[in-house]
Order: sequence, then C-alpha cells, then structure tokens
Amino acid sequence: MAAPDSEGWSDITQEFKDACWELQVGELVHDNGFGLYEAMSAFEMMDPKMDSGIIDANSSKLPPKTFASCQESGELKLESIPADECCDIVDGMLCCIASWLEGGSMAQTVFANLYLHNPHAINDRPLKAVCITVLKLVSVVKELITSTCVYEEDHFQPMTHGFQLADSVTPQRVLGLYDILGIK
Repeated sequence: MAAPDSEGWSDITQEFKDACWELQVGELVHDNGFGLYEAMSAFEMMDPKMDSGIIDANSSKLPPKTFASCQESGELKLESIPADECCDIVDGMLCCIASWLEGGSMAQTVFANLYLHNPHAINDRPLKAVCITVLKLVSVVKELITSTCVYEEDHFQPMTHGFQLADSVTPQRVLGLYDILGIK
C-alpha cells in the first residue's frame, strides 16, 4: 500500500485495479460505506445503459419515428383496429407505465408508445379512450408522487419533455368515455 500523504490519504488506485481482476462477472465491491447506491452513482457517464442522453454509435442513423411520420406512412393504425391488436397496444402501454414507475424517464417509457403522443387523432374509439385514460392516470400518479415528495431525484423523473398529459381532462370525463362506448 502507498504511504499516506500529509492529510492521511493513500493512493490505492493500482491496488483497486489489481483487485478488480479477481471479481467475477456481476460481482460488486461492497463495504459498509460503499454499496449499490454509491456504485450506481459512481458509474462513468457516456455508458448507453446509464446515460439517457448518449447516442449509441451502433444505433440506426434513421431519424426517430414520430406520431406524424408513422401516421403518414400508415405504420400507425388509427381506426378500425381489431381487438387483438388493440389488446397488444394496451399491453405495451401498461409495460411502459410499469417502466416509468420503476424510475425510467417519462419520455423513454410512457411516451415510447406513439399512440400516447396524440390520442385525439385516433379514430378508433376504444383505443382513444384507453390512451386518454392512460395519460390521465400518468398525470394523477405524477402529481401524487411530486406532491408527497417520496422520491429521490434519480428514481422518479417527472419531466414530460414537451409531451402533453391529460391534465385538463377530469376523471369524470374519462369515465364518460367508457359510458359512451357502453363499457361498464
């Protein structure tokens, strides 16, 4: 071990690097003062898994798909959607909500589903009702979490990144959407 400096600190960089070779894949250095939380905070940024702002060099050079571009190309069905396809879309939305509640960015989870970008352009009434309901649910959960301050900054990111939630839609209006469809 290196000799301590005038303040009592010792450089253990080389010893640490040497010890790292003894770790198996998936193992983590742990001490009473250094656990998973500190390790996650210490990860070097610019790792695509850890840094949501990085553009992966291996990713496609194509521009990201948007609601408008997919609507123009016909990739998004907006009317007469068969029930099984609608169930798949709704299942995807629920997975996105679960990922958001686990701490993901709203833009990378909830709004990964293009149908939620512009639900009022959807002519399929059941899917439109579900999309508006999901946006209202996200809006209510976001308000509950932020108003109670029961989160850490990196665990819950309330930013909507310019996407619109259903803040102006009342819960009664959401329930009314299902009454119109005859769904009880």
